[in-house]
Amino acid sequence: MADWTTRSEATFDSQFKHIGHVRQLRVSKAIDVLTASADPAILGKYKKHAAAFAYEIGRSDRLLYRLDRSRNEIVLLRVCDHKSVY
Repeated sequence: MADWTTRSEATFDSQFKHIGHVRQLRVSKAIDVLTASADPAILGKYKKHAAAFAYEIGRSDRLLYRLDRSRNEIVLLRVCDHKSVY
């Protein structure tokens, strides 16, 4: 099992700060799932136009991320509702 680390972009940090406590907990759990995975790419759907993966959190929220395989790093790009994540 790979040891993935995370790094977040400023956009993610700003969005995360404003989504509310309950949604923040869901996002944190989703990040834990991604970092514990042997290959986080299989958990999300690749979005070609964004050149990133989208991980579904519940029915409405999405976590957009890229993988830096050379560093075993998950780069967190955005988190918001599915209509505005892209």
